[in-house]
Amino acid sequence: MPTPSKNIQTHAAHTQPRTTTKPRPRSKSSFPPLPTDPEAYCRVEQILNFIGIGKSRLYDLIKKGDMPPPIKGGRSSFFKVGKVREAVKKLMECKE
Repeated sequence: MPTPSKNIQTHAAHTQPRTTTKPRPRSKSSFPPLPTDPEAYCRVEQILNFIGIGKSRLYDLIKKGDMPPPIKGGRSSFFKVGKVREAVKKLMECKE
């Protein structure tokens, strides 16, 4: 059996398939809290962290009219903090 010549380079990296890794999602605690200014905007993740619900539940509340609809900015959704706080206050009053 012939031995491979010294000019041939073999690397394990060439024989294994390439895999792409997705970036890991940020943990809930790493999102900043809701701003105190009612005119400020916040992201969906901040609201989820503030209220303690999931994304599908939030959009159910929006569909019912219990939460304000998001303001689209490109591919992102933003909410006015003042409107969110008012809606949460109303939801808490209805629960009691």
